[in-house]
Amino acid sequence: MRWSEARKRYIAEATVGYDARGKRIVRSGSGRSETAALRVMRQRVKDYEAGMVVGSERYRVREAVEDWLRFGQGRVSEETRSKNRTLCETHVIPKLGERKIRQLRAEEVDLWLEGLAKILATSTLQLVRSLLSRVVNRAMKRGMVDRNVVELCQPPTGLDGRPSKSLTFEQVNDVLTLTEGDPLHCYIVVSLLTGARTEEVRALTWRHVHLDDDPAHLEVWRSVRRGGDTKTARSRRTLALSALVVEKMRTHRDAAEKRARDAGKGLGPDAMVFGTSEGTEMDAANVPPRLSPGVEEGAERDPGGLDPPGDAAFVRFLALRQRSQH
Repeated sequence: MRWSEARKRYIAEATVGYDARGKRIVRSGSGRSETAALRVMRQRVKDYEAGMVVGSERYRVREAVEDWLRFGQGRVSEETRSKNRTLCETHVIPKLGERKIRQLRAEEVDLWLEGLAKILATSTLQLVRSLLSRVVNRAMKRGMVDRNVVELCQPPTGLDGRPSKSLTFEQVNDVLTLTEGDPLHCYIVVSLLTGARTEEVRALTWRHVHLDDDPAHLEVWRSVRRGGDTKTARSRRTLALSALVVEKMRTHRDAAEKRARDAGKGLGPDAMVFGTSEGTEMDAANVPPRLSPGVEEGAERDPGGLDPPGDAAFVRFLALRQRSQH
């Protein structure tokens, strides 16, 4: 213990160990009284023994969020990064950002979640809580906080999500009929009747389509997701094809072979089954505009039943497919 004339404070110091060069590792604290200086010094010794980083007592939730958004998300897509940033900047930083992360308490997190439950759907509320938990976990691994209080808090029930809207079988028949001559008609049929996800259908090559085998089948081994892999390891599967799908795919293959011959090329096994006009993979933005005519006409027949042209319309095709399989 010593008095610092320059700082007008008592300074308490303790040696907590030695570094690789043999020099002392010192933790100190200052205060207007000896008791105050000793209290600060003992807390810093305790932090050192617990593996806490120097200065972690000033580390705020906002800094932890920014660190996780920049470095902690791993190999996720840009769309996921953008969504996570939006949720953090909208719901985490404004309410908890200036709180020192080591002083964050479970009661505060419970109150924060309770407030969000009034404006967010349950699924979004669970996601926002998960984001904060991941933020605190990363801070914990880096010695900024000694425990994750978010794990002590369960998300309450939020608002009800929007009612599920799916097409009726009559509406599906309308769309299939109205898109009969559309270049994407086969794509629609395959998506509806095979159980493959749309990102998997868009990644199909002719190498993985076996129309002349018994039974006819396609191999869902890749997708247009980042890295080309399917959503999960168990998603790599082989799907048998119904007679209608085989008929439509054979017609589609014949047309693709004719286009290839007209261009002076052959239809190789690595050619895209449902590609762009340049032969490259389609993305989700390529699909809705080309579905618009059939969807618009179906909407005119049943204004309350179909969404306007866009991703939502095709999602509803898939919703019906899932219902029809169970």
